[in-house]
Amino acid sequence: KFIEMKSAAMSRYAAGRSARQKGNGSIERVNAMLEEKLDSGLEYEALQLFKGQAARKAAKGDLEAAAKLAETGAEALIKRGYVDSASELTNQLIEIYKDGNCPVTEERLDTIKRLDGLYIDIREGRCHFKGKGSEAGLIQAGKLQTRFLKSAIAWSIEVGTRQHGDPLINFLLGRCLFSQGNYEGGAARVVSAERPKELVEFISDSMKSLDSIPLEIAKEQLFCLSLLHFLSLGNLRDANRSLKMWGERYPSSGSNGLLKFCKLLCLTCEYDAAPMFKSLADSLRGINDQSVDKHIAQIGKLYFGIKPPPSMLDGILGMLGMTS
Repeated sequence: KFIEMKSAAMSRYAAGRSARQKGNGSIERVNAMLEEKLDSGLEYEALQLFKGQAARKAAKGDLEAAAKLAETGAEALIKRGYVDSASELTNQLIEIYKDGNCPVTEERLDTIKRLDGLYIDIREGRCHFKGKGSEAGLIQAGKLQTRFLKSAIAWSIEVGTRQHGDPLINFLLGRCLFSQGNYEGGAARVVSAERPKELVEFISDSMKSLDSIPLEIAKEQLFCLSLLHFLSLGNLRDANRSLKMWGERYPSSGSNGLLKFCKLLCLTCEYDAAPMFKSLADSLRGINDQSVDKHIAQIGKLYFGIKPPPSMLDGILGMLGMTS
């Protein structure tokens, strides 16, 4: 076994030397050096090698090479189970995209999707995690995955045309949050991704029992909140689609008061029935749910031109002459 390891190390050294002699194999050369360091257990040195090389390429304006180095290093590290170090490179990758004002392209989205898949491999046990104990390590991996995807969404908002970021990255983050038990946050991202089918599936299949209320009621409440979110984004199409899919999955839920309200609200928006909307909005008073209030206010403004009542802050700013 020792002879095999020595032979493999010599082969990598020879490959790296050959690339250096050719002078045109920058990434291949760094890869060979990375593998050599990782074989020796030098995680930190491998990380610094890729970070430094990527930073130098970016400083010279070679953004494609810089991004490729960060991506390649992250992939190699995470496959070895070094999630913390890999995450430094995934975050560097997004910073390269941001600083270079790189547009959102299918190729870059594929890169983000592939790296997200590697985080999933770690969390689902297909790659061995190195670092903290298994449970703490998996929680940490989920947090790092979330941070990576949030950074990617911020980049897509900064350079793109979509107010809430790229739909694919929103979907990846929504799936990630659902898997960590952040159901409301996950649902909001799946709504922003315009994925009604996946929304219904995630709520139905991913939610686990809650201590405070029965699971089925919690599912219905989250679905209805998500439907309000669709409408508040002006997406009546997916609101109706999700309502239809929910009814097909839960045929007996139509008698539920909350779902009846959502059906009426969709019809109200579709047929521009402002008086009916006001009546429905009035029926929600006293619920004392900020998320619901926010969505209802936005729906009234978007579909019926109804301005929400001014907040206390708006009133103070108005008295000071600071409102537009």
